[in-house]
Order: sequence, then C-alpha cells, then structure tokens
Amino acid sequence: MSLSDSIIVHLKEEKGHISVLIEAFDDKNKRMQDENTHTTRSKKIPRDDEYRAEKDKGYIRIPAIVGLDGKSKLQIKIVKFLDIFDEQSDEEEYPDQQKDEEREDSDPEDDTLEGIHYESSSCEEREEKDEERKIKRRIRRRSELINRFANLIEIAEDNNSSSDTDVPEKVEKPVQFDTIYLPIIHQKNKTGFEEHSEFPITVGSIIAGRYQIMEYLGSAAFSRAIQCLDLQTDALVCVKIIKNNKDFFDQSLDEIKLLRYINSHGDPDEHNVVQLYEYFYFKEHLFLVFELLRDNLYDFSQYNRTSESELYFTLPRLQSITMQVVKALRYINSLHLIHCDLKPENVLIKSYSRCLVKVIDFGSSCFTHDHLSSYVQSRTYRAPEVVLGLPYDGKVDIWSLGCILAELYTGNVLFVNNSMQTMLARIIGICGMFDFEMLSKGRFTHKFFTKQYALFEKNKQTGDISFLIPKKTTLKARMNNCPNDNFVDFIQKCLIVNPKKRMSCDEALHHPFLIEPIE
Repeated sequence: MSLSDSIIVHLKEEKGHISVLIEAFDDKNKRMQDENTHTTRSKKIPRDDEYRAEKDKGYIRIPAIVGLDGKSKLQIKIVKFLDIFDEQSDEEEYPDQQKDEEREDSDPEDDTLEGIHYESSSCEEREEKDEERKIKRRIRRRSELINRFANLIEIAEDNNSSSDTDVPEKVEKPVQFDTIYLPIIHQKNKTGFEEHSEFPITVGSIIAGRYQIMEYLGSAAFSRAIQCLDLQTDALVCVKIIKNNKDFFDQSLDEIKLLRYINSHGDPDEHNVVQLYEYFYFKEHLFLVFELLRDNLYDFSQYNRTSESELYFTLPRLQSITMQVVKALRYINSLHLIHCDLKPENVLIKSYSRCLVKVIDFGSSCFTHDHLSSYVQSRTYRAPEVVLGLPYDGKVDIWSLGCILAELYTGNVLFVNNSMQTMLARIIGICGMFDFEMLSKGRFTHKFFTKQYALFEKNKQTGDISFLIPKKTTLKARMNNCPNDNFVDFIQKCLIVNPKKRMSCDEALHHPFLIEPIE
C-alpha cells in the first residue's frame, strides 16, 4: 500500500488550532480501521508556547495508521515542521503573494501612476477589497499547505524503509543457473522397459560396455556399491548403483552437483574428499563412478578389535585421521557447505599403511544459505542444535567428529541411546545442561523438555510420561581415563553443547592435540 496513494489529508484552521485529519483507504476505496475501529484519526496542533517548544525540535509527530491485517502499521514517521504554522500575520508570511494579489486587484486600464491610490474610493470599497484579498490569500494558503503536507508524506514514505520499526524491502538477487548433462547410455535400435526393477549384479558382466564387475562391496539405504575394472583405463573403480526410485534419484543428482562443485574447486587428494570420475544413466538406473577406497572406519574398527591382536587406532593414528578430517571439513566449509552426515561409515581408508582417509557421501550435504532441513545427521552423531530445531552451520560436523573420535578410541558409541530423549540424557550427563537460550529458542524443545526444562519421554503406546534424570559423569571417565589430556580436551571442545562456543575447524587445527607430536 502506498501512503501517497491511500491517504487523504484534511487541514482545518479553527480557534487558533490547525487540525490534521488523516483518512486511509485500501485499494478498494474502503476506509481502513485502526485498532479502536475508528475510521480516521486527527491531531490538533495548538498554536501556543507548548507547541513552539515542540517546533524547536524541528518536527511534529503524526499518529500511526493500522493496516488492514490489524498488525502492520503504516507509519507517517517524523514529518518536517511546517513553517506556515508560525504566529505570523498573513502579510508577513506571504509578502510576495500579497504583492501579486495587489497587482491583480489593480485596474489594468487605470492610467494613474503605479502605487498611487485615490482617496476618492469609499471606506466600504476599500474594506471589501481588503476582505477579498484575505479570502484569496486564505484559499492559496490552504492549497499550498495541503500540497506541502502531501509532499512531506511522500518523503516520510521514502524514509520509512530505514526506520527501526519497518522491515526493509528485500532486493532479490538474480538467480544464477548451472547445467548438468546426464549421459543416457542405451542399446541401439531397442526400446521398452527393463525386465527387472533392480539392476542385476553378476561378477564378470560389463556395465555400459565399459565397467566390468569384479566384486560386490555392500549396500546402503538407497544404493549398492560394486568394485569394477574400467576397461578404458585399466583402473579399479567403485561404482555406485542408485536404486530405481525417484526420491533416491533426485538425492543422487544433488550429490553429483555437489561433488562436481567440490572437485572443481580443489584437488580431492589434497583436501581429503572423495573424487567423482563419471556418472551416467543406464537401464533405468543412475550410476556414479568414484575412486576406489578401502574399508570405512566403522567396519574396520569392528574387524580390528575382534579379529586382530594389534590395535590399529592408536593415538598417533587418531591424530593423523583427525587432522585429515578437519582439513576436509575446513575445505568444504570454505565452499559454504555443510556435510551433515559425518559418521564412521562415511570416512573411508585410502591406505592402511600410511593411515590415509577420505570423507565420502555428500548426499545429505547442503549450502549454508539453503533452507536448512531439521532432519539431518545420523542420530548418534547429531548435534544438539539440530535436535532442538535451531539454526546450524558447519559446527554440526565438528560435533560429529568428536563423537567419532571417542568411539574409535574406546570401541563404543559415546552417546548410547534407543531414543532421542535417552541420547539427550547422555549428552547432559557427559557434556552438561543445555544453555537456557538454546532451550528457549528451540522449535522442538517442547518435544523433550517441560516448561521447567525437565527432560521427559512419552510412551507412544500407553501415553505414560517418564522423566529422565541424567547420570553425571565426565568425558575422561567415559574414555577409560585416557592418559592423553590433549586428546580428551580436543574431543571436549568438539562436544561443547552451545555451537557458538564450540571449536571451529581453524581452532581445531591449532589445538595442541594436532600440533604436538605423540610418541
């Protein structure tokens, strides 16, 4: 709604006051009602000493008009003071106008000298002419007053955008587009649908005339992974076959977009992120071709602890793994990305002997300026701000890293849980209570905490409510009294509940645990 188009101003001079009457109309020419259901508002401006004191400030205030929604107010903020309200006579206030009127009153055919008035005119005639001049001046004064006031309203409208109470208009930046070309590989001179909805995996068979299946590696929620020999390069690669489902297909397209973006801005080996070689559509399935890596940290840790006599994840190796993962996180954060699903299964070993690792699976990743989803991260590695429904950034990945390191050192999940509430109880017991600010602002706080911030859990079947009392302990105790204080302190700084106080990637790289050598 435009103030200049939708407001009518009436000015009336009466008994030493100038009344300002403002009427607001919507686009259907209906009067807008204020909070008290009055159709108009007016303000009398007294011409006295009190008013002059306000005049000295250089402005007058005009009442606000309430919008049609009953909430938003159209403010005519601070209107510049009108000098014509001064205690001056009409002659003093408009001297130029008075001269013009006198010229108009003079007879153009009069051959007398200019400015000389004959005394032959009667007193009544002179009084009539004086009264006529006053009426003309009053009409002109009223017209100019209204015009000047209307102009000031337009000025106030322009200035309102910078006021404290009004929200400035958002200037949308032009959308920038990018293009991905998805190769569709198909058999010539053949149409129709495939016989099987799931792509058959047979060792020795060849995919798209190029990738020979060597070994089945495993499966995830929406994909299967196989080791293949690239017949064009003679290199072993990992081929990810996306299940034939639109949601899985769309999420994988997101991963392709992000991996192309990540790989194009730096060397994947230098930044410890997986490299995407190729992608294509074949037999109603989307295929992604990656560099071939080894076991993930979870599987190898389980195997190492149960089948090998020597523990692989020693403190020096954990130091090396931590350094590589933090550098990977810092790199993707520099691209304004959040991984959003860092866990042992998504950190793969590239070399056992050299203890080289890479971060994989960017299917859940997002840009920091995206509309952030409230359902990200695996529950065991989920940051408190995500649980409570608060805004988040790359520090959610730092929280996950702290959980991973404690798990690799002890062989056990740090925050053992069978529900979100039991995980919160573990977090509070080890890391301390959540900040009041986080609890008060969290969109999902009411799902886990009472108004007095007592942790509770409701049985979905019976409706019974149980209160959970966290068992107080320390991180060092949970880590079997680890002798390396720097390592414990590093994890502790990763697991600070308030993300504003939690360690960043840059701070992590300067922590003593990653700087001082471990024997």
